[in-house]
Amino acid sequence: MPRLPALLLLSLVALPLAAAPFPPYEGDPLPPFTLNDLDGTPHTIGKATGEVVVVNFWATWCPPCIAEMPTLERLQQAFAGKPLKVLAVNVGDEPYDIALFLRQQPLDLTILLDRKGRTQKPWKMRGLPTTVILDAGGKVRYHVPGQREWDSPEIQAALRALLPAGTPGLQRADAGG
Repeated sequence: MPRLPALLLLSLVALPLAAAPFPPYEGDPLPPFTLNDLDGTPHTIGKATGEVVVVNFWATWCPPCIAEMPTLERLQQAFAGKPLKVLAVNVGDEPYDIALFLRQQPLDLTILLDRKGRTQKPWKMRGLPTTVILDAGGKVRYHVPGQREWDSPEIQAALRALLPAGTPGLQRADAGG
């Protein structure tokens, strides 16, 4: 019976990763990069920020990308006031095309510009959409290809498990879904 406590402890440690709706990232570290947002403000991604960072790579011509954008916005709203931010990296579109898109589908997300697709190869994207989730220390925890419902309870639980210890209201968020 001495193995039972060890197995129980192991299962509790692995639970947050096993409960995630996608497998943990097991590749090499991804290099940091800096991109400007639509206002020209630079944002560096891939370094420790003290926040969980959800980086979604998308394009205006990509139907699955467009379909998941509202779920990313709702995810951001669900974590308002918590150390989590959502960044939407547009790959390949001109600012004019993005502005037209946002007139048709207004979004309250930080949109970064990667007009030449420089992030695609170093960040191991094989298609759009792709979402990369970094923990508060800047470590890639998940690399998720394809469309997802980012505001689903399962994904929110996986992200909540990545929030730094001591995050205000974390217990209430767990209890409330």
